[in-house]
Amino acid sequence: MSIPQLRVRTEFSFRKVFGPIARVAAALREIEAPCAGIVDSDTWGHVRFERALKDGPVRPLFGTEIPIPKEDGTKPVAWALASDMQAFYRFSTAARRPDADIEELFASEAGIVRFAGAALTDPECFDYVDINPGSPLQQRRAIALAAHTGKPLVVTSDNAYPRPEDFSAFMAVIDRQRASPQHLLTRKELHAALVDNGPLNDVQFIHAVNNTFEASERCVSKLESAPMLSIAGDLWQWVMRGKAERLIAGQLIWNEEYEKRIAYEMRIIYEKKFDSYFIAVADLIRWAKQRMLVGPGRGSSAGSLVCYLLGITEIDPMPHGLLFERFIDFTRTDFPDIDIDFNHEKRDLIFGYLGETYGNDCVARIGNVSTLKPPSLLAKSCRKFGVPDHERYRLLDVIPAGELEGSSIFGKTIQWAMESTGVGQRFIEKYPATKSIAAGENHADHTSTHSGGVAVCTVPLSNFCTVGPDGVAHLDKVDAEQLNVLKIDALSIRTLAVIEGAGVASNQELYSLKPDDPEVLKLFNEGRFVGVFQFEGGATGKIASQIHIDNFRFIDHISALSRPGPLASGATDHYIKRVRGEEQVTYSHPALADILSKTQGIILFQEQVMRICKDIAGFSWPDVMEIRRAIGKKKGNEYFDRRRKQFVEGAQKTVGMAANDAEDLWRGMLTFGTYGFNQSHSVSYGYVSYWCAWMKTYHPLAFAASCLRLAKDDLQTAQILKEIQSREGIEYVAFDIDRSGVNWEVHDNQLVGGFTNLVGIGPVKAHKAVEDRNAGVMTPKQRERLLSLPVKFAELFPLKRDYRDWYLNPEEHGCIEGTKILTSNKFPNKGEVVWLGRVIGRRSRDENEARLVDRRGGIRKDGQTKFADILCLDDYATETITCRIPADFYEHTGRMALDNLKNDDVILVRGWKVPEYNIIRVKRIMCITRPEVLNPEFAGAVFNASGQAEILPPAKDRSGPEPQPAEVINE
Repeated sequence: MSIPQLRVRTEFSFRKVFGPIARVAAALREIEAPCAGIVDSDTWGHVRFERALKDGPVRPLFGTEIPIPKEDGTKPVAWALASDMQAFYRFSTAARRPDADIEELFASEAGIVRFAGAALTDPECFDYVDINPGSPLQQRRAIALAAHTGKPLVVTSDNAYPRPEDFSAFMAVIDRQRASPQHLLTRKELHAALVDNGPLNDVQFIHAVNNTFEASERCVSKLESAPMLSIAGDLWQWVMRGKAERLIAGQLIWNEEYEKRIAYEMRIIYEKKFDSYFIAVADLIRWAKQRMLVGPGRGSSAGSLVCYLLGITEIDPMPHGLLFERFIDFTRTDFPDIDIDFNHEKRDLIFGYLGETYGNDCVARIGNVSTLKPPSLLAKSCRKFGVPDHERYRLLDVIPAGELEGSSIFGKTIQWAMESTGVGQRFIEKYPATKSIAAGENHADHTSTHSGGVAVCTVPLSNFCTVGPDGVAHLDKVDAEQLNVLKIDALSIRTLAVIEGAGVASNQELYSLKPDDPEVLKLFNEGRFVGVFQFEGGATGKIASQIHIDNFRFIDHISALSRPGPLASGATDHYIKRVRGEEQVTYSHPALADILSKTQGIILFQEQVMRICKDIAGFSWPDVMEIRRAIGKKKGNEYFDRRRKQFVEGAQKTVGMAANDAEDLWRGMLTFGTYGFNQSHSVSYGYVSYWCAWMKTYHPLAFAASCLRLAKDDLQTAQILKEIQSREGIEYVAFDIDRSGVNWEVHDNQLVGGFTNLVGIGPVKAHKAVEDRNAGVMTPKQRERLLSLPVKFAELFPLKRDYRDWYLNPEEHGCIEGTKILTSNKFPNKGEVVWLGRVIGRRSRDENEARLVDRRGGIRKDGQTKFADILCLDDYATETITCRIPADFYEHTGRMALDNLKNDDVILVRGWKVPEYNIIRVKRIMCITRPEVLNPEFAGAVFNASGQAEILPPAKDRSGPEPQPAEVINE
């Protein structure tokens, strides 16, 4: 006969227990436990535990362990299970306050089943005395306490991992060994531990088992959901008021199509009882817009006409053809996601307003659970097995990076590498015990606070979850959705602070802009992208430079074209050629024209995938919604391909598409679907890009000053200055002791840098200097000292200045005859280049990263697949130049470059420019500033075919210091 497992610990006893929830649930089913109580050191795992046991037959119970500080400094643990969920969470919340009297809470709190553990002795504080196989001393104490108080004795496991075979994984990931059994014990095993080898007799054990059943019957087995948000107000009146305001402002032309759309959306919202939710969000946004610049929209909410009329978004979905169905999932009852971008410098005001409006006890920040990924897991565990770092790095090199959730090896990449690669197999052969490490991948490790997630309720949140003393609900966003807790994502983008900080345009002026000004669109065609949201660097700017932008539609499309899906599938190249008239727009079936005509016959958006599944393949809305969720969660190709047969047969039946055409269409969607973009989000962020371009066009100085004040670092500051000087003709003064403020400002129609541009002067000293100067108390000595300090940004082309002779006479520095060192503004689209750049970063990459595998049609590479990217800039680069050391040379030079190069090192590379990308495939490389760092034994090593280092011939004789060899040959 089985026994209730009242005290089960899982991975959510962070860093104390090995217990992935799925493994724990499987172990409980194997030992046929009738019920089980999750009793971690916190309650983060409750929702997942319920979800894992939802299909039975194990009944979930919910509890927590509570340490009780003693005068001797020890913190023994008592624990409790819930007999009333709301009372339990109030208890759990109160017990975690710094000033909590834990024993008083145990004594007074109803709604919990209390267990003495190793901490409680006052019979008023507990209902049961628990005994487990852990400590013989504690066992004797428990028996004596039960006899003394008359409280019933119950038996429990004392698990640190779920099953006996999990011991090795526990030792690899956690490592807290003791002699007593640490897995979940069957009744027979408990009898052996507590009777055959313990202090109980058979009669005592039987009574304790009966008490264990009795205690379990007192506990509840279902988490409670928060009540649907209910706020006084009539949503229809809010919508009609918003409609009137839009009409008066000239932002809306109402017609029958709009009338049908609003009726449709309102019917769905009322059916799902979401009206209070929309009122709550609209009220928050209206309040915020009176105090800061709020983004025009983010995510799928821009597909809602209701959101536009309420002022939640500033995107009219009708002209852009945005789908309401992308916003509200008809198949689910949880609230839709309305993500909102605020000025990051003022975002804390939002949290304060929500607390004032709904009550501080009804509002909390949402948390995150961080899990162990291969690099951190291997770093943590390999030391225990005596694995040298270089061996660990070799294994890490062959572990696939970036696997998506739908992949068959998601969460199993270490296991895959150990079993499927030569490096991994040799690693296991040499260190067989390390095979257990793989089980720790994605194991819960620690918690943090979500950057912008806020949980809101109309009753105290501590009725439905634990709320920590820091105001963080012990739920992540998925858990919050399952408990029906309203979640608002108060997010931010720095660009909003830049635009608002310029101080030249009101919110209403920006919201009223029509994105069709030829002068603004001209800026995109001129490639003046510094400071323009999304277009400052990378693929977006490159694509824009190949398209004549005369319509906002192109800004919208470019945002999607620069995503990995279209880039990997070749859709981006086809789009560009079709826009330029170099390729004909074709459709595999006429029915696709209505869906794809505006995007040159190319699938760019999730909404198009949804329409294809519905209108072409005849999917039901529930099936379409599943596809939509899978795209949004980046489930990956393997997940999507489960629907392939249904899609092909549906397309044949619905529109008569040929099977091979349907297969081709599905494959195209498959590549796209892994990384698909949603058009509502693309349009929304396109508006922010347009705002920036408008500011650059009509308020260039003010916008430039604001960009400079909020630049991320000195590198970005220099890039901004280079563009405004060379492309826009705006001159600047890096520092003027008589005019400078603390930071960048506009004075006399000129940009003037602040005192913080002086090396060694931070904001505090800068404020003091400005105050002294303005008050007339700056002494001549102070003035002289400030003027003697170096000024940042006085020189925008330091490489040209410091390495002028390298550019003019490369052969004199060891380069081969005929070498010309280029600058990035003179790069050809393809071909060999020799280039000098300053290092700004390094990263290890893998040929088997998910998106690279997708580009190869799912084919994985064998052998050594790591390569190195050295990220650099030169005087003219407006975006990062990637010097890619390929996999063939990774062991020769790549790892050495990753380990030894530092930011600000100057390197010289010879390699091949990758067409359309700022990537140089490195053939030869040298560090000019520190030549020795790229050589195993000496500067200027040459690697022969077998990888051995040889000394280069002496450099040419010339006057001056002996030159260092310019190249390390990697072939």
